Amino acid sequence: MAAGQARRFGGGKSLALLSGKPLFLYPVELAIRSGLSPIVVVAANDHAAAMSACIVDQPVRLVLNQDAEQGMSTSLRAGIEAVKEHARAAFILLADQPFIPDEAVRRLIERYEDGYGKGIRIVRAAYGGRPGHPVLFDRNLYPLFDSLQGDEGARSLLKTHKASVATVDFPTAEWNDDIDTVEDYRRAERYVRKDQ
Repeated sequence: MAAGQARRFGGGKSLALLSGKPLFLYPVELAIRSGLSPIVVVAANDHAAAMSACIVDQPVRLVLNQDAEQGMSTSLRAGIEAVKEHARAAFILLADQPFIPDEAVRRLIERYEDGYGKGIRIVRAAYGGRPGHPVLFDRNLYPLFDSLQGDEGARSLLKTHKASVATVDFPTAEWNDDIDTVEDYRRAERYVRKDQ
């Protein structure tokens, strides 16, 4: 999801370069490496052309969210609508989280497969006990996204279906870092330099 307004960042966050790469490409490349399909990037109008140019040669579809100003729920609905006929389950990945590792996607899929027969329909990552992304939702829950409103995201679904939720915890807290402010961005730059 890359259609947020990024007000705290000052706008243009998804296209901000981190280590020479637009921020939104980090989760896109993660999805490609992980073999996820279809891959959909939900974008707001003001950055759609620039984002489309970045993914022109990738197995990725750009979906415009005309209602992005009404909050995150509109992006979730647009993304689910785009994949609902083709995907047994959907991952929600955020454009401002560049450090989610391949391991997280792989282990969430494994937990979903292992727990499906026991009623698991949502699998989410946590980092040092703190809930984060990605989150995987089974296709049986897709219709529930239609009821989301405003900027709530999918929290209400996680709450009302907690018996169907499994969590996979990872020890590295930095993997869960998201970039909301310029200071967050500077911290991410330092983290990238430290990792190189």
